[in-house]
Amino acid sequence: MAHPLVLSNESPYPQQDALLAEICRALQIDVGRQARAAKEYDEVTRWLNRTGGRFASVDTTVYPQGSTALGTTNPPHGGKGVKGDAAEYDLDAVVEIVRWQQSPVALLETLYDDLAANPRYERVIERKTRCVRLDFPNDFHLDLLPARADHAGGGTRIEIPDRELLCWLSSDPKAYAAWFHRRSDLRQQELTKASVEPLPDHLSADEKPPLARIVQLAKRRRDLRFNSSNSAPRSVVLTTLIANAYTGAPGLLAPLMASFDAIVTHATAVAPQIMHVPNPVNPDEDFSDRWRSDLAGRRAYDQFVQFATDFLAELRAFAATQGLENLRDRLAPLFGEAATLTAIRKYSERLAKASALGAVRSVGPAIVIGGERGTRVRPHEYFGR
Repeated sequence: MAHPLVLSNESPYPQQDALLAEICRALQIDVGRQARAAKEYDEVTRWLNRTGGRFASVDTTVYPQGSTALGTTNPPHGGKGVKGDAAEYDLDAVVEIVRWQQSPVALLETLYDDLAANPRYERVIERKTRCVRLDFPNDFHLDLLPARADHAGGGTRIEIPDRELLCWLSSDPKAYAAWFHRRSDLRQQELTKASVEPLPDHLSADEKPPLARIVQLAKRRRDLRFNSSNSAPRSVVLTTLIANAYTGAPGLLAPLMASFDAIVTHATAVAPQIMHVPNPVNPDEDFSDRWRSDLAGRRAYDQFVQFATDFLAELRAFAATQGLENLRDRLAPLFGEAATLTAIRKYSERLAKASALGAVRSVGPAIVIGGERGTRVRPHEYFGR
């Protein structure tokens, strides 16, 4: 389902929306890297389901989760396509075992050992607290989260192992993805049971719903603000808070501001307490638990609230700004110099093409591409023609 975003007649900030749409295009994972990731994902699933493997005798399902399933994956801060180097994308998948009677750590170790038996993975495999990572240098890494079906919880709930806590933790990434897509007003298709569920189709930035794009924009601002600090708010926390506050307002800037206005308002209302961010489809899972864990968690929460407050002020200033050069100066600190320069260049190119076709109109200080609102802007006649 396509979600084209031009300079909408309904948007209160048409020029700002067009520039934010270009930022989203600049953050898009490139088609080549997406294809390589999909190939490795398929190779992993084939290996795990091979005859004679450690999981050959159990019913196993592999499916994407997190930003991979939501369509909100961003390149890392300084990643390829934003600054030109080759930093890695983070892709996530679940390896769900229908029945597992051994310990949580045993499941993690069994997944690690099974993958390490493949010569292709022995140099790229890494143990993590809750997953096994396959790191393909300068390209992407694939985090594989082992899990067992939560038969007591029912539905699509799962239990995931934690190496440090030595216990099972409740989760439900399938239901969370379905909830997010409903918030995005996307048509839902019922998942059929299969041993492998493919990575989602590669969508262009223009095909993604506005909610997915404003989440990407918020994550990019977070990445620049916190610069890989451990105190940065988790992506799932940002995503949940934004999606909960999403109203479906037209464009990108208006709903992004509305979401952060709601976040700041809620944080103020519960102060000095810490806001609670439960999984909307699994109340047993608390996304904000790290903020309550210790003094460092409390400091991280306070930094998040300050970030949300500052970002809202920055967005409001951007909304009030006129003139392309002034807009560029507002955008660069928010989303990065390179992404901003790319956005300004692409926007100018699109504007020039639309102008040549007579499809540009002025609405106050803004320029609108397409639609019927405003005064038509005559194409520029170069060299006195």
